[in-house]
Amino acid sequence: AKRYLSGTGVPESAEHAKWYMEKLSFPPLSALKLAYKLRGVKSKEPSAEIYDIEPLTKRCSDLAARLGFSEAYYNLSSMLSDLGNTEAMTIKATLLADGEGCLKNVEEAIRLLTEAAMRAYAPAYVCLAEIYQAEEYGRQDFGLVIRYLEAAGKLDDFESYEKLGKIYEKGEIVKRDFILAHSYYKKAEEGGISSAQSAARRIEEKRKSFFDEARANEKTDSPRAFRSYAIAAGMGYKSAYIKLANCYLLGIGTKKDRRSAFYWFSEAKSAGDASACYPLGLCYAMGIGVALDYKKAAENLLLAKENGSENAALALIKLSLAKKKKAAHTIYSKGMRLLYQKKYVAAKESFESAYKNGHAKSAYALGAIFEFGLSTQTDRSAASALYAEAYKLGFSDTGTHLKRRILKLIK
Repeated sequence: AKRYLSGTGVPESAEHAKWYMEKLSFPPLSALKLAYKLRGVKSKEPSAEIYDIEPLTKRCSDLAARLGFSEAYYNLSSMLSDLGNTEAMTIKATLLADGEGCLKNVEEAIRLLTEAAMRAYAPAYVCLAEIYQAEEYGRQDFGLVIRYLEAAGKLDDFESYEKLGKIYEKGEIVKRDFILAHSYYKKAEEGGISSAQSAARRIEEKRKSFFDEARANEKTDSPRAFRSYAIAAGMGYKSAYIKLANCYLLGIGTKKDRRSAFYWFSEAKSAGDASACYPLGLCYAMGIGVALDYKKAAENLLLAKENGSENAALALIKLSLAKKKKAAHTIYSKGMRLLYQKKYVAAKESFESAYKNGHAKSAYALGAIFEFGLSTQTDRSAASALYAEAYKLGFSDTGTHLKRRILKLIK
């Protein structure tokens, strides 16, 4: 009756309050004042739909929290949690994890938080991250900390992105990664977190200072310049990527490391630096730090050419010749296998095909075909001409090693 008269948790209604008062055969002393207020009011039975405990319980729960009544806060939060309220589940879980107003039960806390998180409630993910990060709960798992904070961030809890930025910047529970730290700070900044904006700017200024220091020491102290370029690149300063790649490629301030050079050329291209296409194309074309790949070499050199690189245009011509040379060598090797198998006609055709592509060894092998009369009549004149052509193309069979090999294959 008191609730309906004051409108606490239910729509205010003196008629409903009167209906409840009439249920008392004789009002207790504490209700006499209320009965006096309701004199002359006509009673009306409330419908079942009007009754709702959740708003009242929520108000009482908040009041208990403000007043420091931890046991009442836990009990009221537990009531709301049983009604399926995700916020209450999360509150109850935090109280269980700390043993505040109840017996400590970390496992039950994790169960409740997981259930709330499954309902896409971001604070539940944040609380899970805190449990798995803090040593006091005995459940440390830094991989889960990252996963739960990322999940909260995806639900627009931008402070979680800032926390991730701090984790990667400090490098206390994961490997320090300034690039990831900066990206998380930028995400938090997009969500309006001003402190994240300052943190992102701090990283930007720091990595630029290392790059400027490297440029200043490039000619006078190459080892120091290399170290500064490495730090700037490691912090995500894109202009340092190609500089660092060249240091590794040419051995400036460090030992030559072709694989590292290729890696940083690739990173520069991925970061949008078009000037990296030319050296990256050469890496693929010449097998510098990576397996030979003419297709990728051509793709990168073509991009460099489109961006105005004259060197790339020349490299594309050389690449085309190298591809032909490789193809011719493959055909030559096939011809040698066919000789061993005594398939002289097919071997002759293979050598002729390779010779047309300028393969010197194939011209010489074709000369041997004519000299020894394999699949054709012996023709020493033709053989002599082909040997001369092979020498002209740059081949020299010192000690007649190739001729002896061919004789061995056909015996």
